[in-house]
Amino acid sequence: MKKLAKADQSDIGKIYGDAKDAFDFFKAQVKDFKEVKPGTYVGEDANGVTFAYRADSKSGPPTIDVNGVGGVRIPEN
Repeated sequence: MKKLAKADQSDIGKIYGDAKDAFDFFKAQVKDFKEVKPGTYVGEDANGVTFAYRADSKSGPPTIDVNGVGGVRIPEN
């Protein structure tokens, strides 16, 4: 994840694609996950790092938070 492009904020990485790409990326990072509220999923990777996928965010596009510090924005193509 360190190789992701930077978004407008320095602590946020950015990948390109649509909502399906974002959710696929999230699922590839975690070993299992659960929906904690509509459109929000939380899971952990093999190292215990927590990932949260949010279909909607304040900035608009789907967002993946990693351990609750910063996130990955998924702008539409």
